[in-house]
Amino acid sequence: MYQWHDYHFVDEWRASGYDVVTVDACMIDGVLDEEKTLFEITSRLSKSVINVFFSTTGDGFISRGILKELKRLNVALVRLSCDDLSVPFNSKKTAKLYDVYWTTVPENIDVLKSYGAKCIVMPFAANPRRFNYQPVKHFPKSVIGFIGTPYGARARYLNSFIENGFKVYVYSNSGHANAKDLHVVKPSGSLKFRMRQISYFINSMKYSSSRALVYSSLLSKMTTDEFHSDQLQYIAPPNFDNFPSVASSLPVSFGSTILGNTDILKNPLQNIRLREFEIASCGGCHLVDRSSLLMDYFEDSREMIMYSSREEMLDKAKYYSRPSNLNIRNKISEAARKRVLKDHTWSYRLDSIKSLLIY
Repeated sequence: MYQWHDYHFVDEWRASGYDVVTVDACMIDGVLDEEKTLFEITSRLSKSVINVFFSTTGDGFISRGILKELKRLNVALVRLSCDDLSVPFNSKKTAKLYDVYWTTVPENIDVLKSYGAKCIVMPFAANPRRFNYQPVKHFPKSVIGFIGTPYGARARYLNSFIENGFKVYVYSNSGHANAKDLHVVKPSGSLKFRMRQISYFINSMKYSSSRALVYSSLLSKMTTDEFHSDQLQYIAPPNFDNFPSVASSLPVSFGSTILGNTDILKNPLQNIRLREFEIASCGGCHLVDRSSLLMDYFEDSREMIMYSSREEMLDKAKYYSRPSNLNIRNKISEAARKRVLKDHTWSYRLDSIKSLLIY
């Protein structure tokens, strides 16, 4: 997720005329330095306009003391939380202090409200300036493309494509010989940091959604998500600059809103990712699992192609990837882009938040 703040809402809001300043939490051995972090924030506050503190971090990177001081200074407080499905307790100590608590998932809304959070449920968005429309006339033939890390439900569905004769492009570092080196995170030696990790896991087990993630992960050990086929080709993942050309060049872009390995459970967990909005903003023809959540934001078969079973997924992939259906794909791509511009920009989300602020 490195740089996603800048390429998504920071860039778009600045282009819309807002003065946006970014501040990182000051950490020492994985523990928040409250005094230094507060100074970094307050030293950047404007004296001439209303200040809004927009936080994308939980209790580990922000504190009640910081938020209370900002409230005293008449700063409006907004929280964007992207992981309330798996770890809703992540803002338990600070949730009630925000003027608006923006959660991207509705499942644990009651839990958040029990913390005192003033919730608004909205999905992610996309910056149409960065994720722009680059239509192409010539597509690779019969190719299914996936941009991301292939594991869990994603890998199993991609394997279905391979087993049915599709050529699959996976844009990920996972296929590289040195992929493991790219994902190494050096652990901190701090005892406080280690204890916080243990506490984090114990707390997560209190919630059904978190338990489902752990349980499905254990069950998945009895299956495989490895690919053994010359029908699959790994390609280096796109960066922010060439993402639009990659997204536009695929006949069909595959997506999955199923979280982790929960596809093997009776009731899978679903979460709309950034990717769905990014692909749509770029004018990609996106094939993704049908859900009540996603259907609230995109029109099935007109702005996005949706499926409810593997059979439907394969049938639609076969139909839309045909070179003869280029015009049909382009119509879907254009409609998806228009929908993002109308309803799913970060500026549109900000307007919804501003209407709830009393500052």
